[in-house]
Amino acid sequence: MADPLAEQIIEALRTRLALIRTVNGFATNAGVTVLHGRLRTDTDDLHLACFAGAAGEKEDRGRNRIDVLLQVEVAACVPVPDSDTGGRVVELVIGDIQKALELPARSLGGIARDLTPLGRQRLAPIEGTRNEFVSLTYVVSYFRLYGSPDQRV
Repeated sequence: MADPLAEQIIEALRTRLALIRTVNGFATNAGVTVLHGRLRTDTDDLHLACFAGAAGEKEDRGRNRIDVLLQVEVAACVPVPDSDTGGRVVELVIGDIQKALELPARSLGGIARDLTPLGRQRLAPIEGTRNEFVSLTYVVSYFRLYGSPDQRV
């Protein structure tokens, strides 16, 4: 990722996700391990991953800036106990992710204009594991000024 602001946004999101612990008022401890990149499929440990997807840019010459829409994926690997036939644990993790990212200020400390949820998807489990996978997609809008990729107003 070449855009310094996009890197700062991913770090800000990872920082928020790392707060997901029961001692901080969340229902799960999903924030104990937050990876920068893709989920690990070789473990039965609860963990999250946050990574940037596609980015769209539009010039705004009147304001001397470039508006950016950055797609961000937050994925979770959730070990599900045999007794959880209704998917309650997965829903608790989803709720914690939404609470961590959507309830605080969506400007991420001033580096973004907004964080908009696009949707969520439960993915098919990998055969032979007791893990379920879920992905939440967000769009982060921000801008940078011409000539300075990391400058913002």
